Amino acid sequence: SAKIRLEHGNALNIIVIILEQVKGKNKLEPRLLGITKDGILRLDERTKEIMQTWPLEQVKRWDATQNIFTIDFGD
Repeated sequence: SAKIRLEHGNALNIIVIILEQVKGKNKLEPRLLGITKDGILRLDERTKEIMQTWPLEQVKRWDATQNIFTIDFGD
């Protein structure tokens, strides 16, 4: 698994390229999904800028099939 070092110094343990649907459009945009020991990060594919973070405690459930990986977050 590749590691990307972020500006704040945290190394990602797992990084995956995902296709995310753009709201209001029928278009998929590539994004990076990173998993660290502290949480899950959604990053811009080109700039590696963190767009959103979720603490691991907020993961309610996850599921994976051959083609789809789903994560449900809760409070």
